Amino acid sequence: LRSFDVSTARPSVMSDDALNFYIQQFEQTGFRGAVNWYRNFDTNWAETEWQTDRLELPCLMVLAELDPVLPPSAADGMERYVMDLEKVLIRDS
Repeated sequence: LRSFDVSTARPSVMSDDALNFYIQQFEQTGFRGAVNWYRNFDTNWAETEWQTDRLELPCLMVLAELDPVLPPSAADGMERYVMDLEKVLIRDS
């Protein structure tokens, strides 16, 4: 993070206080939590193999129409895995 130029890289939707909080947390823990999930992948798989690939509880999927990372089409077919799914599209967002 020392080479991270905060003045040009900060998204306009994030305040300086929020960014500084995340920087401080990252400096304390780094990627440990995220990496540990992958280190434990085989155990997680073994302990959850009994689970089905379907959700039976009510779920809400909020979709942003103009999201470049997760477009609404990414949710196509979710109904096969989520039995009680409601999708809400926020237009022009």
